[in-house]
This record gives sequence, C-alpha cells and structure tokens, in this order.
Amino acid sequence: MTDLLPEFDADIICEDTTKIPRAEWLALRRTGLGGSDASAALGLSPYVTPVGLYLDKIDPQPDVDKPIYDAGRRAEPMIAKWFADETGYGVQYYPVMLRSRRHSFMLANPDRFVIDENGEWCVLECKNVDVSKASDWAGGPPLYARIQGLHYLDVCGPHFFHLFVAACIGGNKYVYYEVTRDDQLIADLIAGEERFWTMVQLERMPEIDGEESTLKALKARFKAEPESEVDVPSEFMDLLERRAAHKAAMEIEKSRINEIEARMMLLMGGAEIASHGGRIVATYKTINKASYIVKAQSYRSWSIKKEKK
Repeated sequence: MTDLLPEFDADIICEDTTKIPRAEWLALRRTGLGGSDASAALGLSPYVTPVGLYLDKIDPQPDVDKPIYDAGRRAEPMIAKWFADETGYGVQYYPVMLRSRRHSFMLANPDRFVIDENGEWCVLECKNVDVSKASDWAGGPPLYARIQGLHYLDVCGPHFFHLFVAACIGGNKYVYYEVTRDDQLIADLIAGEERFWTMVQLERMPEIDGEESTLKALKARFKAEPESEVDVPSEFMDLLERRAAHKAAMEIEKSRINEIEARMMLLMGGAEIASHGGRIVATYKTINKASYIVKAQSYRSWSIKKEKK
C-alpha cells in the first residue's frame, strides 16, 4: 500500500481483496462482470465460452484453485517490478475492487496502477504466459487481454487514458505493450457485456456452441444421478438423428484419410522422410512411448440405443 493512490470514478466495494477470504472475493466477483469475464461475455475468450461464464454466474461450482492460477499470482509481483525497472514509471499495488457508477454490472480488480511520465494514472495488467502461447503475443497483447484492460479503464473512470500489458513468456522472455483508451471500442464492449448480464439476470442461457469448454461447464453442472430417467422432448430425438449423421460423416472422412495415408505409405515404402524437388515435405517416423499406469478416473459416456425395426 502507499499514500499515493488513484482517484476513481467508481465505488470501492472492497478496499483490500488480500484481506478477505477467497470465497468472499469470488462471491463479490459473481455480482457482476470483472475484467477477465469481459471477453468471455462477448464470445471472444480462448478459455471460457459465454455458456461457461453464464453457468458460473448463476450456478457456481466449488472453487478449484488450479496450479496455473497460483503460478500467475506468484509471478505477478515479479512482472510488475520488471515493468517498473524497464520504464521508470511508478507502479502502485492497490488491491481494490471497484464497481462502475455508470454500469453497475461492471467490476474491476486491476493488478497494478501506474503513474506515467505525465503524472497520469494508468492501469497495468501482468500476465504469466505459457511458452505454447508465445505466438499469440508476437504482434501485441491478444484480444482477450486488450478487452480486459479496456474494461478496467472504463470502470476506473474517463481520466484513465492508458493501459499497459506486461507479460512473462515461458519464464524467461518479458514484453510489454501500451494500449490507448478507445472510447468507441469501449462503448461496444459495454453494450455486449450489458446484453450478457441481462441474460444472466433473466436466467436465459446463451446459445449453445461446440467448444470443449462449454461441454466441460455443462458436465460440471449436471452431475450423474445413477439410474435416474427423464422423458425427453422431440427436440432430443432430432438431435440424436443429427448426431448419428455427423458420426457417419466422420467415419466416411476417416476412411478417406486412411486410404490417402495408405497410398502415401505405398509410395514411401520403408523410408521415414519424403522429399520432393529437394525439399522435405513429410516424415513418417516411429514413435516409442514408455508404458505407464493410467490413473483412476470417472466420466460420463454416451450410449445411443437404436430403435428395433
């Protein structure tokens, strides 16, 4: 904490989020949309779909503090210090939770605040990035990170003009980017977030999509009730037919791929490397994997009952 603190055009609903239990912090977050929720609400998050976010807001599951979240929290002070060392800007830690006065469903809990060379307050977001996601950061912060920061700028107030996003990639590469306030884009974000929050309040689920995270969220909510039975509507029967058609199409495609690969193998013989015009175009090498014991697991599996004719 410091005596030099920013002034917000927002209500402070928690002065210090580090002083409250995690369960209480999560409960506060569910009273609106935080910065990390913004891209998911708009259907632009690579991690959470609108359906997953909706279910989390109306029917939260027991909190699981994953190692990746813990790693991010531990890396945050280091990334903030690196940013301060690189830029010379004053970086302030103020773990406050804010609620917008103009849009009460918008919440903010920024990582850090920055005083730039003009003495103006800015927001700093710190990201701990896995090396597998390095390409996402090559040309600037990914869209989801930019949306998160613009959300924070709006909640903090119109006098917050700049956002800085600093990232540690793969544990040894550091980058930071500056994003200027874009009021037109912010207006679009607010409109999208408001539509989503209205759906939450009315308990109207967003359109179902085919993303893995949507399936994961639905599986978490609907635990198996052994031997229970439900009378399904005709829509379910239509879905069964559609599923069967897509499964059949997948099998046809699989067969075609097998045929193509068989022809490729015939042309290669026992060679592991295929070249054309002096350039390697494909490899077909032997992969050896050590045996291991599969951990016990529990999951639900579909079994479609065909009607007898």
